[in-house]
Amino acid sequence: MALRKIGVVVRLQIQQESLKRGRSPNRYYDPASLLLVDALRLSEEGVVGLVDVEGQHAPREVLDVHHFGHYDSKNRGDNDISFNFTSHYARMR
Repeated sequence: MALRKIGVVVRLQIQQESLKRGRSPNRYYDPASLLLVDALRLSEEGVVGLVDVEGQHAPREVLDVHHFGHYDSKNRGDNDISFNFTSHYARMR
């Protein structure tokens, strides 16, 4: 099967902690814990964001909150990884 281009990667981000704040019925969404990263490493344990740091040879690794090794992991064993395209973003909202 031939590969065909379906989009361009324009943003990589991980979720460092829960996006939901407060208690019901006053819960709200706070995107402050989303972190833009330079690259991603994917494994069976989850997603690791890689952040280039000036003056360092290796990138800094930041675990996504759904990664099995995160200190406050939201991993349930069936968490999926989302890849979305800007052309689909308006429909998702």
